[in-house]
Amino acid sequence: VRLEDLNFARNVQLLAESKFIVASEGMWTHLSRAMNIPTIAYSTVKEWNDEINGQGHFCSPNIELVFFEVMRQAEL
Repeated sequence: VRLEDLNFARNVQLLAESKFIVASEGMWTHLSRAMNIPTIAYSTVKEWNDEINGQGHFCSPNIELVFFEVMRQAEL
């Protein structure tokens, strides 16, 4: 489900109902991690990768690894 640009309340509801979220690093990854929703992110910024991975989520600068993690999470 695609998050909506302006309806933040609806986006929070969608996140709360989600098994996991896939996004590039940014506002939605901050919110999903705060809500303790498994987060799969793509970022080329090493500090973001380290922070997100250090919190028990998944972040990689390698888009193929991101896709593999999506497939792994979908099987859980």
